[in-house]
Formats: sequence, structure tokens, C-alpha cells
Amino acid sequence: MRSFDDARPVEIAFTIDEPVPIVSPASGTITGTNCAAGVALRSGASDFQVNGTPIVNLATEVPLWRDLRIGDSGEDVLALQEELARLVGGVTADGVLGSGSIAAFDELRPAHVPASTEPVIAVGEVLWLPADSTLVTSCAVPLGASVEAGARLVEVAGAPAQAALTAIPERLIDGERKLLIGDVVVPLDDAGVVGAEADRAALADTPVVRSALASDPPQTVSGELSLLEPIEVGAVPPSALYRVDGDDACVLVDGAPIPVRIIGSQLGETFVEFPSTPPEAVALAPGRGASECR
Repeated sequence: MRSFDDARPVEIAFTIDEPVPIVSPASGTITGTNCAAGVALRSGASDFQVNGTPIVNLATEVPLWRDLRIGDSGEDVLALQEELARLVGGVTADGVLGSGSIAAFDELRPAHVPASTEPVIAVGEVLWLPADSTLVTSCAVPLGASVEAGARLVEVAGAPAQAALTAIPERLIDGERKLLIGDVVVPLDDAGVVGAEADRAALADTPVVRSALASDPPQTVSGELSLLEPIEVGAVPPSALYRVDGDDACVLVDGAPIPVRIIGSQLGETFVEFPSTPPEAVALAPGRGASECR
């Protein structure tokens, strides 16, 4: 017996939404930037400085639109707390800003930047991102240039609108399928499409997909398609099979002909499905006179 996942190499094509403009939260001179096409901006990191002040990237459900002080409440506070809790921990997401939220935000500041001298999270120090990790397509403002709050600072790639196999392999074993790219595994539907937005986002965050999406048009990506749950199959030498017709064949078990279905092969073994519990042994060379099994 063998565990068989019917793994197949596949190519995956991505289509992405239009680029998303990200605006500067503050006015002043760009005194520091890590911006470059093809580089990922990540929530919790700091890639820009305006007038010497580092800007912290944060992906929140509601963009920060005001300075926040202890006691402030609202959906923007709740969204901020949820992201700080994910990035730093130790934050209660209750929609009311407390000292713990401010301390968590201070932890995201670059090490050389002192914590805020007053209990405030300034809107001018937060760069809103639409996702935890998003790929830069173009940089709108270079180092040393002036920028106004609300002006376009950078464009990032839109979210993957679709991820689908370029072709579905032939003769697949029946069963639910999964797709492996890098170290990310996601489910596929019967049409070879990654249906969930979160799954597409997880794939888009892998280095190989980020690189593919940075090209114009996006390149296809190699992956592996396999059964979500491997099946148990029999492994027999090719010589044990007779009256082979496509995927159908016969084997002899204790002199009796048994029908099997061929489902794959590897390293000199042929994997077959038996109609019931696989036998312990089959005849290695049935001969031309072996009886029909159907």
C-alpha cells in the first residue's frame, strides 16, 4: 500500500486590480525613503520619513483620520487597536484608546526614535496601507522632494482579483484539491480557481508571486496541485498488469482475475485502485493466457 496524493506540476495565472494610490499623512520634505518598485510595504514597518519623522505603516480597516489621545473612541480607534494587537500584542481592542495602545504604537517606531513625549498617536505619523503586505508599483515622490498631506506618495499593486490554473491536468483522481506555492497551501475549486480573497492574498505575499506580479503583465507562477486528502493505493510492478485499456487493467490474485484502475506511476511502480481491500500480493507475470477480469 502507498499513500498517493496525485501531485502534479501546474502554472497559475494572476490578474490584479488597478494600482492603489497611497497618500502622505504629513506635509514636508521627504528625508528618508525605502520606496522602490517591486518592494513590499509591510504593516508595522517604517519606509518613509517626513521632516525627519519616521512614518509607521499600518493596515487598518478604517484609515486613521485624526490625532488620537487617551480616552478617544470610535471605529478608527478599534481598527487601530486590532492591528496593534496583531503586530505587537498586549492591546485590548475595545474601541477606547488607552496607554497600552500608545505603548504598542511606540514599539513600532524605529529603534533610534524616542517614544512620544505626550500620550498621542499623531495622524501625520501613520501611513495607511490597504493590506498587511502590498507591492510597490511606482514611487511618486523622491528623496528630498516636498510633499503635501493627502498627496500621492506611492502606488501599490491592487489585490489579486483572480488566481487560477492556466490548464487543469488530465486524468486527475477524483477528490478535493490543494495548491502549493512556496510554503503556502490553499484550496482550489473544481475549476482550478483560488476562490477566497484571503487565500489569494496569502499567495501574493510569497516571494515568487510578488516577483511575478511586479512584471507587466504579471507572469505565471509554478506550483504543485495535489489531493487535499491523500488516498491509499496499491503499488504493483508494470509486469503485473495485463489487458490494459487506458486507465483500466487486470491483475491476477491467487489465480483469480481482478480489475484495477491505473492512477499513476513512480520509480518503476504503478499505482492502482482495487475494487475492494488491496491484496497482499499479485502475480508478477500473468502471461498472455490470463483470464479477462471484466
